[in-house]
Amino acid sequence: MINVRGRFMVGALFCGLSLAGIDAAAQPAWQLERDGHHILLVGTQWLGQSSDQLDPEVQARVGQARLLLVQTDDGQLDGPAVPLPDPRADPRTLAALVRACDRWDPRDEAETGARGVLGGLACCIEAHGATLGLLPRHGTRDLVLAAFRAHGHHAVEGLETVASGLLHVDSIPFAEAVREVEQHRPTAASIAADRTQLRRASRSSTDDALAALVLADQIDPTASPVWAAMNAARATAFLARILQASGRTTALAVALDVAHLFGPNGLLKQLEAVGFRVTRIPPPSSEADSE
Repeated sequence: MINVRGRFMVGALFCGLSLAGIDAAAQPAWQLERDGHHILLVGTQWLGQSSDQLDPEVQARVGQARLLLVQTDDGQLDGPAVPLPDPRADPRTLAALVRACDRWDPRDEAETGARGVLGGLACCIEAHGATLGLLPRHGTRDLVLAAFRAHGHHAVEGLETVASGLLHVDSIPFAEAVREVEQHRPTAASIAADRTQLRRASRSSTDDALAALVLADQIDPTASPVWAAMNAARATAFLARILQASGRTTALAVALDVAHLFGPNGLLKQLEAVGFRVTRIPPPSSEADSE
């Protein structure tokens, strides 16, 4: 489906929650590196106040980044827009955030909901240039059904391979999904229109984009810290490979709480355990220090 060889760059993971009652503004950032793989974890305090500029420290560190993960408590990016540069003005900078992902829910309406999810996704992508937006949190079953209804049976094999091979997920009811698709089969015209829209928006193969949607949904904040961290690491790696294949920048909202990121079994510890070198970056308002 895609070439999974070679090195890839992982960009920035923005986390805006406080840890154990500590003000988020006092949180440090963390830079992780291994063999050309780069992850930067920063809090919202690292963002500049300007509507079109990042904090200079962040800009210097993530100017070449190709992947942006946005951590939120509920998987939604509501509230004030996070100030990021226009990727069309400087292709090295991070792309603008996709903010409308959760507004289209395939559980509300079958056909129109499915097309709304993918159509809204495509609109976000078109609005922000070379950005592949990903749905943060819909029920896995409903998301798969939405993809099937919009794209037909050709997506089944690719989705199943990715979900079982990378995430070892065996709970997605593919057989049931296929039966429901049979009962609500979309027209050839609607399938063709949605395929064209998503393919044009993602600048990648349709199956790759759909697989990324499923992977994004597997990052479950209600799961155990270890499971959530491993899901995040696997999804990050897979998304970075999609970026390598497509040459695009992407933004993804993930619903991981702070404990899943910084706890004893959190994502940071998981990445450190597999060989990433961890460097602590003091908050912008703090005296310089290091760990």
